[in-house]
Amino acid sequence: MKALSGAVLLALAGCGAEDSGHDATLPPGTSAEFLTFYQDIAPLMDRYCIRCHDGAGLGPGDFRDPAVVDPLAALMLARMDAGEMPPPAADPECNPYESADRLYLDGADRDRFARWIETGKVLGDPNNEPTTDWPERHLSATTHELHTTAPYTPDFVANNEYRCLILDWDEAEDKYITGFEPIIDHAAISHHTILFVANPGEAETYVTDPATQSWKCGITPDNDWLTLHAWAPGNNAVEMPPGGGVLIPGGSKLVLQMHYYDSGPDAANTQDSPGYYLNTANTVDTEIYFFPIGPTDFVIPAGDANHTETWAYRFLDFYGGLPLKTTLYGVFPHMHVLGKSYDFKGITASGEDRCIAKADRYDFANQPTYWFDEPVVFDAADTLSVSCTWDNSAANPAQLNPTPTDVTWGEATDQEMCFAILYASVGF
Repeated sequence: MKALSGAVLLALAGCGAEDSGHDATLPPGTSAEFLTFYQDIAPLMDRYCIRCHDGAGLGPGDFRDPAVVDPLAALMLARMDAGEMPPPAADPECNPYESADRLYLDGADRDRFARWIETGKVLGDPNNEPTTDWPERHLSATTHELHTTAPYTPDFVANNEYRCLILDWDEAEDKYITGFEPIIDHAAISHHTILFVANPGEAETYVTDPATQSWKCGITPDNDWLTLHAWAPGNNAVEMPPGGGVLIPGGSKLVLQMHYYDSGPDAANTQDSPGYYLNTANTVDTEIYFFPIGPTDFVIPAGDANHTETWAYRFLDFYGGLPLKTTLYGVFPHMHVLGKSYDFKGITASGEDRCIAKADRYDFANQPTYWFDEPVVFDAADTLSVSCTWDNSAANPAQLNPTPTDVTWGEATDQEMCFAILYASVGF
């Protein structure tokens, strides 16, 4: 057992007899007294786990293979019950969003998995496996495939490097980006990425390495470049609502900021070639903006396992007092490894709370962008509330400091953030 424990723990770091008569106590949809892997469990693996555990993804093991799932089943159930698998996601009861049925574990599916274990983990007939048609996590169409000019090998200082690399975007006319999909070459060393639009002629002046068209940079470039998109582990492709897009002025450059993290002995020798798939249009009906909203001044006390900070911003203040309406289409919640939970909401002028995104658990390794089933509209007099909770105790398995110390906002992995990164349009 000792020899297997490491492999078991690694496998759990990601996701998460013949038929006889129907048992009325089983969850709806089951048709057998003894649940079988192929008929009842394989669809659950497909729904919740395969996005990471397909044999080549972020999580180890191929959970389509019953020989992999069988010995891990009890521990997988324990991780489900702990709220850790599938990785924590926003609660769709707060605000329904696209693909919630894949990201957020349904209680009936948890019970179905438990019953399969209780009835002997029966394999069943592969021919009885239902056909599933879960959408791929890729853009439905692409017009551009962008890359760096050459592979880059990170130069770590204190286990981190922020590197800005110019991508091979060369459009003289205005374009609207209607879809983003990051190309992450080496996920193990990629802490997060940010895609910027650089003003014409500016990005080239920062370059210190002509071969890779790159330079060392901070989390926020010292200029007024527009933020387009952000990626972190677990994130997904992003498509704008029909008719919507983000403007890229003609002649601009696209700059990919990579936050590299020294994840192991091979990290310093890894040649990385990141990039982006994009879908573009010449015109759109609605221009969409990318708003990173959050504080940059806070302290999380050493040893505090449940420290919460809340900030409020009036929409009116965003627009210099103009009475504009704000329409939210999606949100990307972002903290670092001490992140425990978040609660983003709008508060109307009459005092009504309107949930934007909320999660009782947060996992840095799983950070999707949530696209709402229906846009959320706020008046200028309404308020946006951003609340984050962190666990800075020694008991936190994600604690990076040997002895907990006060943690402030910052760029490095052992510092913290609290952002509600919004995709929104504005108008009267």
